[in-house]
Amino acid sequence: MSLLTRGYCLSSQSIRERILNGLSITPSTSHTLTDKKRFTDKTLEGRIQPASRDTFVGDELFILDTEGRGLFEPPTNKSVYRALLELPMRQRQRVNISRGFEIKKGFTYLMHLEDKEQISAHQGIKSSPKSTYGRLFLNSRMLADFNPCFDQISSAYRTDTPLDLWLLCQPLAFNGIIHPGISLSQLRFFEGYDAKLSNSELFTEHQKTPILYTKGPDGTLIPAPFILTVNGGLQLHLDAEGRDTNSVIGLRARKNPNPIDFAKKGEYRAEDFFQPLLKGHFNSIQRNEYYLMASKEIFMTPNHLSIELVSTSEIGFTGLVDFAGFVDNSFKGGLVFEIESGEPTNIAVSHNKPISAIDVFWTDHIPDKLYGEETGSTYHGQIGPRPSSHFQSFNFDDAARNVHKMNRHVLIQDAKPLRAYRHKRSGFEYLPKARQAGLEQVIHNGFFQNRYDCEEDELAIQPVPYIIIFGPDGNIFTYIRAKNQADYGDTRLFGKISIGVGGHIALEDEPDYLLQNIERELSEEITYDGTLSMPKLVGTLMAHDKPVDRTHFALIYVRHASGEVRVKEAALKSGQMRSIDFLQKLILNPELIYEEKPAGEVKAELETWTRLLIPHLPQLYKIY
Repeated sequence: MSLLTRGYCLSSQSIRERILNGLSITPSTSHTLTDKKRFTDKTLEGRIQPASRDTFVGDELFILDTEGRGLFEPPTNKSVYRALLELPMRQRQRVNISRGFEIKKGFTYLMHLEDKEQISAHQGIKSSPKSTYGRLFLNSRMLADFNPCFDQISSAYRTDTPLDLWLLCQPLAFNGIIHPGISLSQLRFFEGYDAKLSNSELFTEHQKTPILYTKGPDGTLIPAPFILTVNGGLQLHLDAEGRDTNSVIGLRARKNPNPIDFAKKGEYRAEDFFQPLLKGHFNSIQRNEYYLMASKEIFMTPNHLSIELVSTSEIGFTGLVDFAGFVDNSFKGGLVFEIESGEPTNIAVSHNKPISAIDVFWTDHIPDKLYGEETGSTYHGQIGPRPSSHFQSFNFDDAARNVHKMNRHVLIQDAKPLRAYRHKRSGFEYLPKARQAGLEQVIHNGFFQNRYDCEEDELAIQPVPYIIIFGPDGNIFTYIRAKNQADYGDTRLFGKISIGVGGHIALEDEPDYLLQNIERELSEEITYDGTLSMPKLVGTLMAHDKPVDRTHFALIYVRHASGEVRVKEAALKSGQMRSIDFLQKLILNPELIYEEKPAGEVKAELETWTRLLIPHLPQLYKIY
């Protein structure tokens, strides 16, 4: 059977024809075509994807009360608006969103779309959320007039009539701010009833051009095992190794109440809304949690085929595995799963676990615009559990190292009693001896929290002993923090020149948290000849230049070494004793730290606490 007589989904040029023929009705825009048969109106042309068309939210939204009545369902033999009016007035609240409107978890919203669609016999339309909003776990389903089902328009109900379209939206993980003109969903158009490739057709296509690949041991792409599902489709599997994402195999949605403005791209830090999950540390998927994970397979979608990810599948577990399933022609990269478990128990996470399947469809032509740079495709070439485009680029290497480094409990304390021991907001401040015991007691009354969770909390901050080591003749121990990701995890301090040794107070430092911490940190980071004097608390220091500074309260200690001090831990390098005069010159010229500047080395920078302490070093040496 030839493609001309069987079913298929429409390509970009055929979707354009639908618009020109008045079957896909959009807001008033120019339909003029260029010589390349593209719309001159960039907004209109931008709605057309290789095998789908974007829909756009209008300025009208209804908040639905679903407590008593339950979910608003598509009506039978009536328009959606008529069914809406038949609800009691107190169960629907109309909102004009022209200035933006916050939609919140726990509420249901019905949004009117700008678009209308008309179909004839043997035609059909399917809807899917756009990937960007699926990754925010925005549960959105299309409703169409006279069609009593979600996410599809069938010729069995109403033909040759323009139908109004609506979206039923339920934010599940995050609150969001919606605006008119935002595209939350997309439509795929079908002619006939057998556009989906059968298993035998899939096998034939796979023999010609494999759709799915995996990475071999040497990192090269090889065809993935060809596993068909019983009902038709290609089986997909979970990546639980994270070879390309530094062992980050998933992101779990945090319970962050701050709304995400849907109109803003690259605005938010992914770490504020997602917790990285590492291989070996993340073992199970839990109910009432939302996860981004990735396919083991890498897609090389042929130009003449489009794909849809099956949203629910029993082959791995019961539950949703995606909120946005369309994969357009020519897409290349890994697939992101948006996972919400429906199982009554936790689900074990293992590499190569079957998780879902893809359906593959013929298109009537090779699209005249393909997924990739030509269409401004955000996720082309993606690998790993990548969050939506609303977030800044996610650094998997940094996230992996930070989780390892910060996945431990550290002592924190209410910022107010700590700051009560200071008169200045920033900088170094001497602490009278009469007040030292009181400050030490405040710190001992602190509590422990996972560092990953408290690292940016400015209300409960982290006391950190910071030890300055003076040597013979008034020299001071100085070092540079390593830039190797494997040696030192906090990229905010990479390559910084420092004069202080120390670290967070940990559970193992009890019962004398301060003294035990000082001894433990020094034993881990340095080695020395001769003896070290007992630590003496001389003052406190706070800085507010950078986020890493604002949540830490430095306790400045001084010790004297009778001999040479050397670095011991891999996190430190280039350690040596230097004169106070030399350190004071570093404030004006940090490059002096290099006696022989290594090739390709970037300009060194003084660590913030070091920069603030250098002017006080002569006095600190004298008062010890």
